[in-house]
Amino acid sequence: MKDFFDNHAPAYRRKYGRSDTFYEYFFYERLLAATQGLDFTDKTVLDIGAGTGSLYDFLKANAKPSEYTAVDISAGM
Repeated sequence: MKDFFDNHAPAYRRKYGRSDTFYEYFFYERLLAATQGLDFTDKTVLDIGAGTGSLYDFLKANAKPSEYTAVDISAGM
C-alpha cells in the first residue's frame, strides 16, 4: 500500500483535483457530511491516513480547528 501511494503521490493532487466530478462528490461532499454540525473551534484534529491533506484543506476553509496534525504511511502523500 505504501509503495502504491508513494508512486502515485507526485500526480495525485493534479489527478484528483476539485475540478474532477468524482473528486468533488466522493471527497468534498463526504467531508461536508462528516463534519456537518461539528464545531472545530479550539479543537485539536489528528488525521490518520491524511494522504495529500484534503481534510486539512477542507477544515482550514470551513471549520478552523486550532491545531491539526496529520500522519500517513506514504511519505510522498
